[in-house]
Amino acid sequence: MIYLDNAATTRLCEDALRSMQPYLGESFFNANSSYAEARTVKIAVDEAREKMANMIGADSSDIYFTSGGSESDSWIILGTTMHYISNKESVHIIVSKAEHHAVLNSCKMANLLGTSITYLDVDKYGRVDQDSLINAIRSDTRLISVMLVNNELGTINDIGALCKAVKQYNENIIFHSDAVQAFGNIPIDVSELGIDAVSLSGHKFNGPKGIGLLYCKSMDKISSIILGGEQESGRRGGTTNSAGIIGMAAAGEHAISCMDIKKKKCQILRNELIKILSDSGIEFEINGIDINDNSLYENSDNYWPGILNINFGNISGERLISLLEHDGILCSKAAACDGNGRGSGESKSHVLKAIGLDDSRIDSSVRLSFGLDNEVDDIKYVAKKIIERVNLLKLMG
Repeated sequence: MIYLDNAATTRLCEDALRSMQPYLGESFFNANSSYAEARTVKIAVDEAREKMANMIGADSSDIYFTSGGSESDSWIILGTTMHYISNKESVHIIVSKAEHHAVLNSCKMANLLGTSITYLDVDKYGRVDQDSLINAIRSDTRLISVMLVNNELGTINDIGALCKAVKQYNENIIFHSDAVQAFGNIPIDVSELGIDAVSLSGHKFNGPKGIGLLYCKSMDKISSIILGGEQESGRRGGTTNSAGIIGMAAAGEHAISCMDIKKKKCQILRNELIKILSDSGIEFEINGIDINDNSLYENSDNYWPGILNINFGNISGERLISLLEHDGILCSKAAACDGNGRGSGESKSHVLKAIGLDDSRIDSSVRLSFGLDNEVDDIKYVAKKIIERVNLLKLMG
């Protein structure tokens, strides 16, 4: 099996597994209980919180553990909405059209609750234009959310520049970034970026599923959306997922230590695949990347090389994925959150629509996402099979 769907989820690393095992066994205690055994677990959770904070240049008091990126995104959108509406104030939120569905669907709910939403266009690479963002700001704009690394394209938004421009216009606006696809792949320092809130998810960087976090230094403007006990400084109810939190911190440290190696390896794998496909003469385009503009293509400030979204002209991407699966190659058509990741019918990729692709090119698109487990020989085999299968589908019509 060759796994090329690392943007959907990643294999649990050994460091994370080892760190979690005691808290799934003999140290199973509830971190919020009062006896000594539980206090030991609480100390380990607090240490993990400190570690995650240090990895993104944050204060540990601003780290709130959640069930994952989707909850974190929902919390910042709906929490902002509920805070201002409960105070009988109007709310305006700005997001891009290429955001994850966790943001976009939360915005739909926020709109039903009375929030006004502006959906910003993106360019053909999936990036937000700074002038368009500033022009969309209103007197009642409370929150802006722009993804750091796009989960379907690998496009990197210049969040630091966008946030700086927003803060110069109105420093009271909360600037949030979904960095789920970014952490462990590119450096993140919330102080340098100037952002107020960030969403992360453990399973995207070889940590456990079902655990994530919201960094937010403006929590006084965010209402709770999961009610219950007094966990997470009284902001989020629910029994502390001690093993998940500790595993995520261990995975985070592992990801940061491997970040430069991973980037270089993904560049090699991506470039090898594109070269073989180009030399074969088959029809294809890289969605969101101009491979003829080396200043864009090779600049790691513009693209994360671990994601490659390709359209193959007038063939079915869904059929291509199925054929590749028979060849032992696992990849996807869109984000796994979009149904089964194959994106048929109503679930056509909204990201590819946002960058201007027509239905034919969207339907013929496949997303390949690389990881440290992949090797150049894997990519040579994948390229060979893609060429064979694309030619077969062309013949079949």
